[in-house]
Amino acid sequence: MKNCLLLFVLISLFSCSKGYGDKVEAENVVVYFLDKSHKEIAQKTLDFWVSEELNGEKNQHLRILKFDNKTIDLQIIASKNKDPKTMSFEEIKLFLDLKAKLDSAVFNPKTCRIVICDGSFNPLFIPTN
Repeated sequence: MKNCLLLFVLISLFSCSKGYGDKVEAENVVVYFLDKSHKEIAQKTLDFWVSEELNGEKNQHLRILKFDNKTIDLQIIASKNKDPKTMSFEEIKLFLDLKAKLDSAVFNPKTCRIVICDGSFNPLFIPTN
């Protein structure tokens, strides 16, 4: 019985990490990064998120990924599954404004792409393209 319980605990621990990478966190925001060289960007993203009061009441999970030499993907897990075709102009504008702020405050001289993802960081859509 103890062996089964121990095995269950180990499986639970490993399944929670799911290979999202290392992380930095504050309050209820977690920013994951796979590349060790992105730790500084992850920390800046976290600081920006908290200073701009983008952290809500629920836990938020973000991940930094390199897209190409000039662009970093900022993956954000959606709190609700929403069809991107139903996004209003105002919602898209909010994402564009957020991207502009992130580009100047966090990712400069690179740029970011905001990627909305499901709960496992599988991309759903990119509102800033």
